[in-house]
Amino acid sequence: MWTEPVGRKPAWTHRRWMACCRTLACVASLLMLGGCATDLESADDSVDYLQLRDDPSTGAARTVPAACTGADNIAGRARLPLGCANALNLQRMVQDTGDLHRGQAMGPTLAAPVGRAAQQYLLGETADLERRRELERERLAAPAP
Repeated sequence: MWTEPVGRKPAWTHRRWMACCRTLACVASLLMLGGCATDLESADDSVDYLQLRDDPSTGAARTVPAACTGADNIAGRARLPLGCANALNLQRMVQDTGDLHRGQAMGPTLAAPVGRAAQQYLLGETADLERRRELERERLAAPAP
């Protein structure tokens, strides 16, 4: 009868132990992944602004983000409602607050420089152009005789 050397476990117990470890690792990872949300709510990126009349007699109005008028104050904490700080920052970046209610007309596009750059890239002329620019810079930087 064949016996294992003293102090060593049989090979089949080692293989069985490794199989159990792999199974436990797979089960643990599946349990962790099971707790993950599969459908996340999409953030509401729309920012609406309201015009509030300060004084009806003068007709003075101020623009306030709609997100700042909500009552999302949880447990009495002094916090801004969700989206309010972002809307206020966007409002401060605008030069004309009327643009928050109606946008400006778009101007002409600058397609010619973009088209030239794309054409030079596609035709492989960018290396030539860079070499010409470098030579021009060296010529301008050289001291006059």
